[in-house]
Amino acid sequence: MMRKMKLWIATLVCLALMCALLSEGTLLAASQTLTNGLQFKDTSGNVVHAHGGGMLKVGNYYYWFGENRTDDGKFNGVSCYRSTDLVHWEFRNLILTKDSAQVRSLGA
Repeated sequence: MMRKMKLWIATLVCLALMCALLSEGTLLAASQTLTNGLQFKDTSGNVVHAHGGGMLKVGNYYYWFGENRTDDGKFNGVSCYRSTDLVHWEFRNLILTKDSAQVRSLGA
């Protein structure tokens, strides 16, 4: 049940990473400092929920996909964020939720 869902998410993340690694081009971003150990915040000031995530670049945007969990650690969905500079992340939506047909079919 939960194991199948985690396997599905891990597969999605691996595919996203493979696509990103195989894409051509150089990634350039404005020089800014990020501090390790601090939670990333999105452009609305909310904590970024993209655990175990992966990124893709499409056109001028970078997309960050990852697991969104509740405060008690339960699966809530898969979040999608986008950025033009890898520093400022805009929450777009949950692209998969615990109520999505694909998740329900896994028995989660």
